[in-house]
This record gives sequence, C-alpha cells and structure tokens, in this order.
Amino acid sequence: MKTIGRRMRFYRTIGAKLKGGEMAAILNISQGSYSDLEHDHAKPSSDTLIRYCTETDINIYWLLTGEGKMARPIGEVEKEKEENSEISIIWQNEMVVGNHQIDNDHKYLISLINTIQAAVNCGLGKEVILNYIAQLLSYTEVHFKREEEIQRSIKFNSLDEHKESHKRLLDQLISLRNEVGSAEPGEHQKAILEILFNDLKEWLFRHMLDEDLKMTEYFNLEKNHRVEDNSEE
Repeated sequence: MKTIGRRMRFYRTIGAKLKGGEMAAILNISQGSYSDLEHDHAKPSSDTLIRYCTETDINIYWLLTGEGKMARPIGEVEKEKEENSEISIIWQNEMVVGNHQIDNDHKYLISLINTIQAAVNCGLGKEVILNYIAQLLSYTEVHFKREEEIQRSIKFNSLDEHKESHKRLLDQLISLRNEVGSAEPGEHQKAILEILFNDLKEWLFRHMLDEDLKMTEYFNLEKNHRVEDNSEE
C-alpha cells in the first residue's frame, strides 16, 4: 500500500468494514469526492483528515506515511473524543447579540477555533494549523468590518472605542500566528500548540462577551420599535 488512496481503501474495507458511501458520509464529503481520494486522483484535505481523526479510530500517521499501526487503541480514541467534547466551545444563548449577521459570524469563528484545536489534537502539524489560523484571521477581518458597518448604521455610541478594540484583537491574533509560525519543532512547539486553544478562546470571549454584548441593548430597542410600528399599522 504505497499510496494514501490505497491505505484509505484498505482501512475502509478491512478496518472499518464500510461501503464507500458510508465512509463518505462519515467524512462529510460526496461519494464521488471520496472515490477520487481512494483512486489517488486527489489528496485528502485538512478538514477530511480531522474528520478521520475525530470520527474513526484510524492512525493519521499511518494513513499519511504507511508507517506504524493502522488503528489507534480503543481507549485512546475514546479518551480523545471525551477531551474534544470537553474543551470545544459550545454556542450558548448568553452569547447572542441580537443581530443575525453578527451572531452567525460568531458561530463561524467558534467553528474555526474548534477546528484549530481538533487539528492540534490530531497532530496534523504546524503548517495545517497555520493555514486554519490564516482562515481565522481573514474571516475576523471580514467580520470586524461588517460589525463596524452595522454599528455605524445603528449609531452605536462606542463605535470608535470598538474599532480600537478590534485593532487590538487583530494584533493579538497576528501575534499568536507569528508565535506558532516561529516555533521550532520539538517540545517548545508542542507547548505553544497546547496553549493555543486557550489563548484563542480567551481572545474570542474577550471580543464577544466583553465587547459585542454592549450592542444588545441597541438591537433590542430596534426590535421593539419595529414591533410598535407594526402594531400601529
């Protein structure tokens, strides 16, 4: 089994004993895309590798290199699932700002940060993690711009202060990215990656809970005004 595609097929048929469509569903990709992977017409994306790691017992190192054992011990798999469920950020009602666009942005930012942590737990390597951090940084810039436009439209009286906060948060995120990027392989890099999730979680909560919830009162007033206007009609 000299290729990733052949190892994927071997794991599916011998290890997991699943049909192609069943494995595709687990990996959250189309059956055609999965078939391309097994036939080595494409390489598995980082998202697919994370799904393999979190939803199956496959050994990612074996899948990528052919070295080691095909499957991880059952105890190790269950422990990882338990740890992932405990540390993942879960969307809660207390996080709702009251604006559909902003709340959806926050949900996606949570998803990206949870994905970064899953990549760390699955041992996918610094380059993969940096790619996800780049996605987080890019979407954060889009989100902050959208948020400031909404704040301007509702005449949010702390707009200037909020923009300064956004700049500080972006600087912090860039600093985290640079710290991960400059970490040398070994214990130092491992230590940085292990604390990365907590730093990102603190960063997100500082933005959502400390800053954005200040807008809730404005959105509630706007909603109440719409209700009053409709009742008068």
